[in-house]
Amino acid sequence: MLIERFYHIIILVIAAVTFSFVSHAQDLKFTVNGKVIVDDDDVAGAVIVVTKGGAPFKKVSLQNNGKFKFDLDFQSEYLFSFEKKDYVIKKILINTKVPPDLLEDGFEPWPFNVSLFKQYDGVNTVVFNQPVGKIRYNESNDDFEYDTDYTKTIQSEITKVEAIVEEKKKEEKIKKKDQLLAQKNTDQEARAKAKAEEDARMKAETDAKKKAEEEAKAKAKAEEDARKKADEDAKAKAKADADAKKKAEEDAKAKAKAEEDAKNKAKALADAEAKKKADEEAKAKAKAEDDARKKADEEAKAKAKAEEDARKKAEADAKAQADAEAKAKAKADEDAKKAAAAKADEEKRKKEQALKEEEARKKAEADAKAKTDADAKAKAKADEEERRKAKELADEEARKKKAEADAKAKADADAKAKAKAEEDARKKAEAEAKAKGDAEALAKLKAEEEARKKAEAKAKEEEEARKKAEAEAKKKADEEDRRKAKELADEEARKKKEDAEAKAKADAVAKAKSKAEEDERKKAEAKAKAEEDAKKAATAKVEEEERKKKAKEAEEKKQKELAEAKAKADEEERRKIQDAKAKLEDESRAKAEADAKSKAEYEARKKTEAEANAKFLAEQEAKRKAEAEAKAKIEAESKAKTEQLEKEYLKFVADGDNSLGSKKYIEAKESYQNALKLKPYENYPKNKINEIDKILLADADAKKKFENYSNFIAKGDAALSDKKYSDAKTNFQMATNILPDEKYPKEKLKEIENLLAADKKAKDETEAMESQYRQFIIQGDNSFRNAQWDQAKSFYNKAIALKNETYPKDQIAKIEAALSKKTTSTVADSKDNSPQTEQHLSELAKKYPPGVTIENVSESGKQVKKVVVVRNGIASEYKEVKHSWGGIYCFKNGKSITPLIFSSETKPEKDEKVNTNFDNK
Repeated sequence: MLIERFYHIIILVIAAVTFSFVSHAQDLKFTVNGKVIVDDDDVAGAVIVVTKGGAPFKKVSLQNNGKFKFDLDFQSEYLFSFEKKDYVIKKILINTKVPPDLLEDGFEPWPFNVSLFKQYDGVNTVVFNQPVGKIRYNESNDDFEYDTDYTKTIQSEITKVEAIVEEKKKEEKIKKKDQLLAQKNTDQEARAKAKAEEDARMKAETDAKKKAEEEAKAKAKAEEDARKKADEDAKAKAKADADAKKKAEEDAKAKAKAEEDAKNKAKALADAEAKKKADEEAKAKAKAEDDARKKADEEAKAKAKAEEDARKKAEADAKAQADAEAKAKAKADEDAKKAAAAKADEEKRKKEQALKEEEARKKAEADAKAKTDADAKAKAKADEEERRKAKELADEEARKKKAEADAKAKADADAKAKAKAEEDARKKAEAEAKAKGDAEALAKLKAEEEARKKAEAKAKEEEEARKKAEAEAKKKADEEDRRKAKELADEEARKKKEDAEAKAKADAVAKAKSKAEEDERKKAEAKAKAEEDAKKAATAKVEEEERKKKAKEAEEKKQKELAEAKAKADEEERRKIQDAKAKLEDESRAKAEADAKSKAEYEARKKTEAEANAKFLAEQEAKRKAEAEAKAKIEAESKAKTEQLEKEYLKFVADGDNSLGSKKYIEAKESYQNALKLKPYENYPKNKINEIDKILLADADAKKKFENYSNFIAKGDAALSDKKYSDAKTNFQMATNILPDEKYPKEKLKEIENLLAADKKAKDETEAMESQYRQFIIQGDNSFRNAQWDQAKSFYNKAIALKNETYPKDQIAKIEAALSKKTTSTVADSKDNSPQTEQHLSELAKKYPPGVTIENVSESGKQVKKVVVVRNGIASEYKEVKHSWGGIYCFKNGKSITPLIFSSETKPEKDEKVNTNFDNK
């Protein structure tokens, strides 16, 4: 009874103090701040959505710098959701619940940063539906920290997702680079093609212009030669005609004279003379025609020979050019082979270099992530440079090949065009010569026929003239003159007509030749373009196959690297787990040994404690007996209540069944709802209510409304079953908003409020008990330090009554050891009494000044905080060891203590000096 009254008084005092703290804490805030970082983008459009206790609290749009700051109430739970369109949402849970007695001192602001990455197709980010971290108060450190146990449960999944996302980011960057490179190559090819086409066009224009000029010069020369020849022929003909006319005049004069002199000669002489004259004229004309024919034949032969020589020369030139091109091509092929070999050697060297770089990168990965990133960037740059050089080399080779092919195609086309032109000219000359020969032969036959007719006419005229004598001689001479003048005029007209026809024919031939050359040029260009397109297609195909091959090799290499990295990561994870497991086993073993030792010591001292603790144990036994009786009574009452509840439940179900059978749906539903109140997890009344609701809600709107209601009810029931009171409360409230007359969700909301109140009460009681326990430990430790053994032992026993922990038992054991030796030494005498420990502490008391001296030491993989407390000439040495993997261990004079004791005993007393950076040498 005395203990119960004591506990009652203590609880009242704590409640009063707690109420004072809570009322004051309402003005206190826990500040969190930080920055949001968005991968490959700015924070524009990003928002922070905050809920408090499951209810909406705040929604903030981020500024350009991404910074944020929130002042949070204590004793609450906040969920921060960091969101941006097309990015994975990340959540942070912050629990600001702390012991009320710590609110007065307040807490430092808690900074943290959040990075958002893109949502990629095919990446499962369901792990981010839950918070990526939880921030809460930790009693061991007396401060806020991340919940490491929670973080460990999801860290591996988050790491896997982040690794996949990193790969996706790399793939996206590579794809963008490839696209930019492809675009760049396409632009370069287009520019190169345009330049080549422009160069070809300009060259074709230059060649065409040059060729036209040469042809014009040749044509002008030919025309000049033809004009000169025509002038010479005209002059020769005019001379011949003049000579013939002169001779004819002379002959006529001689004849006239002869006729004058021999008027009286006989007819035979006249006939002989006339016949002789006709024969001479015919022979002269035949001779002239034969000479002309021979001259034409010689000219045709000379022209044919010149054309044959030109053709042979063109063939020789074409052959020489073909041989030169073949040699150039052979040399180009040899150069290409050498370049390919050099390229292969270069690629081999680069691959070896890349392999070395990869090995260096892998080695660097084991040392530091930053080095790995640097090597990856260097490798990416080297690969990019290699691709660029390879592309430039390939482009250069393609350009050379194209230029050579263009030159060869043009040379071939020019040679063919030239050969064809020469062949056409030769055939034309032959045709012209043949036509001219035929014309001349025809003209000769015609002339002979005309001469024959003329001779006959002349003979007839001479026969008539002989009859007419001299009267007709003068008339005949005049007629002959007119005839010769007419023949001369006809000859001139014929010559002019022939010249005009020859010129027209030459123009037509030149035009046909120009058209044929243009057609041939177009054909050659079309053929060259077709060959170029074929080469480009072949080159593109080879490049595409090479690109696919490289992409496949890169993909295989990437997969291999990923597999190796995964295997390495798995091996590293396994090793860490094994190390941690081994460490935990060692710690567990050490703890078990320490517990066993402590238990052994405790058992040894149990007899000496029995008398002191007998009364306490008896009271505890009586208390436990009373609790057992109360529990039995509660169980009996609960059993009776359960039986009564079952009886009432069955009655409500039976009433519901009867009403449903009578189609009294409202009454039936009320009965089933009453049954469900008694047993909320029974399916039968739920199913019957659903059946009734389906009957009652016939129209579509009501049905949809009821479905929403039922959905919220189901979610609320599930959340309540899982003890997720905030979610359950939200769903039942939503259900009430849909159907305000329904009693079930309102009763559930009331039930949740009661459960929350009960939980809060239990938690408050637990926190009050923890606070009381800590207070007993602190009071016991203070008494222990001052060698007030009985008082210390009393406080430790009170702490054990609240929580059966090892520490107060160990302290009682130390007190018993000290009492058994009947020593009144100070706190230092209650520790390890070995000479080494006493000597060490004695030396510390001499070396260190009075008060608290703090020293920080960095060792491999851990931070050590050493605190030497010297009071009344007695020294105590404390150590706090923080490992890089998160473990924290505290020691006092070489023995393990809790962080709470470390914090309490190393805290400076009033007006006590604190020394830092003390040189104890």
